Amino acid sequence: MTVLRNAGRAVRADLWVSGVDDFWNGQPDAAATLAGAGTRATLLVSHNPDLLPELPPGVGLALSGHTHGGQVRLPLVGAPVVPSRYGQRYAMGWVTGAHGTPGYVSRGLGLSGLPLRNLCEPEIALLRLVPAS
Repeated sequence: MTVLRNAGRAVRADLWVSGVDDFWNGQPDAAATLAGAGTRATLLVSHNPDLLPELPPGVGLALSGHTHGGQVRLPLVGAPVVPSRYGQRYAMGWVTGAHGTPGYVSRGLGLSGLPLRNLCEPEIALLRLVPAS
C-alpha cells in the first residue's frame, strides 16, 4: 500500500489517484497531488470534505468521509451537528466543490463521539468509474 499524502499516482494509463494530508492537523496541498496527472482522469481523496471549496482546477472527482452524515439526523431538520465548518453542506452524498468539481461524502461505517446513529444508516459506497465517451 502506498500512502498518498499530498501526492498522486497513475493507477491506470487513463486514471490518476491522489490524496491530501489531513485538513485539520496537516498541510493539505491539492495542487501538488495533481503534478504528473497530465491528461488522465483525476480522483482526489481527502478524509475531510472541508477541502472541497479550495480545490484547484483539474480534479475530476473528490471522495471524502469524516462527517458520518452527521451521524444523528432528525426528521425535517437533518443533522443538528456536522463536524464541518460548512454545516450540512458537505454532510453526506453527492456535493459540488470548487470549479464545479463533483464530490461524494460517504457516511462510512464508523462513529465519532457517541456510539449512536439515527436516520443515518452506515454505508459502504460503491462507485463505478467508466471512461467518458
